[in-house]
Amino acid sequence: MTVRKQHIAVVLGTRPEYLKLAPVVAELARYPDELAADVVLTGQHRELLVGLADLFDLGNHHQLAVHNEKPDLSALTSALISALDGEFRDEKYDAVIVQGDTTTALCAALAAFYHHIPVAHVEAGLRTDNLEEPFPEELNRQLISRLAHWNFVPTEAAHRNLTREGVPESAIELTGNTIIDTLHYVRDHKIPEDYEHAMLDADSPELASALRQVRAADGRTLALLTVHRRENHGPKLSEFFQMMRALADEHPDHHLIYPYHLNPEVKGKAFEFMAETPNIHLIPPLSYRPFLYLMSRVDFAMSDSGGLQEEFPTFAKPLLVLRDVTERPEVVDARMGKLVGVEPHAVHSAAAALIAAARTKTAPEWFAAGPNPYGDGLASQRIVARMLRDLQARAG
Repeated sequence: MTVRKQHIAVVLGTRPEYLKLAPVVAELARYPDELAADVVLTGQHRELLVGLADLFDLGNHHQLAVHNEKPDLSALTSALISALDGEFRDEKYDAVIVQGDTTTALCAALAAFYHHIPVAHVEAGLRTDNLEEPFPEELNRQLISRLAHWNFVPTEAAHRNLTREGVPESAIELTGNTIIDTLHYVRDHKIPEDYEHAMLDADSPELASALRQVRAADGRTLALLTVHRRENHGPKLSEFFQMMRALADEHPDHHLIYPYHLNPEVKGKAFEFMAETPNIHLIPPLSYRPFLYLMSRVDFAMSDSGGLQEEFPTFAKPLLVLRDVTERPEVVDARMGKLVGVEPHAVHSAAAALIAAARTKTAPEWFAAGPNPYGDGLASQRIVARMLRDLQARAG
């Protein structure tokens, strides 16, 4: 008996979704007789997707006419629901795949639910149990869990979170995190040994220039900073950037590279407080290949990003997590990251200790290098195998 080919929508709208779903799309393409996948691009962060197509071919894709000129969650949610409702009405999908905790993911899951299309949630089960941190992501992912048919969890802790909330065991699959699949692929196939000399100028002339300045400094240390979360906006952000400037002044041989976020408040405050500091390098957002290369070059990182908590352990270097709570406790439990919040004194003290350790090529007492707790690079294979088995059984 011939089983009908299953039609799957992979919905994404932000850079993390693109990076974490690209290996899933590639794995779906390995089954052309059984599966047909359409990538649905919502346009939530259209400008941050530039350059990613050079690394990944996502095949068939539908571009929705959603524009997000203003960072207004209500307007974005309304526009996404409307556009995705039309997409799911016009196309006959057998399943919808969403990733993480973005507004795109929530709206796609909700629109699919309205059309009785089963939802696969990649990176399910992350929790802080505080709806304000991170905001609005914590609510988004809790709601998606109520809608999902498949919950693909990256870690045992995420599995326990869903079990505690009453999600049936049959709806949960431990896979690892797909970002590790992506990281391994890009690191091993897209970054040649002579990358800095042959390609970095083309990928990011601003980063290439910053690294040349760092190389010219004697006895330097180098750190990566990313900060953008909504809960860190306002006066906290101003105080944080002022502290970063003071830290740089105190350690003139220490260099900081900050690929600034495009949010006007974040970018504006970064330039207001740090642009005139010679050993702080403010550069535009990086595409994935130069960003991975930068992670490989720095001595440590400071970030409020969830994705960086997953990726940075691969490089076996210390990470200061600029949050009061994290839904990714594995990086802290493995002693590869330390929660420090954004209170200036606490971050200053922790960063100064890392600068001192980097100068002497030693590790801080809290840090222990080890395998990345978020996966082995095979998550996408596990996800597609489970979905294919279940969809064929349902169709059969």
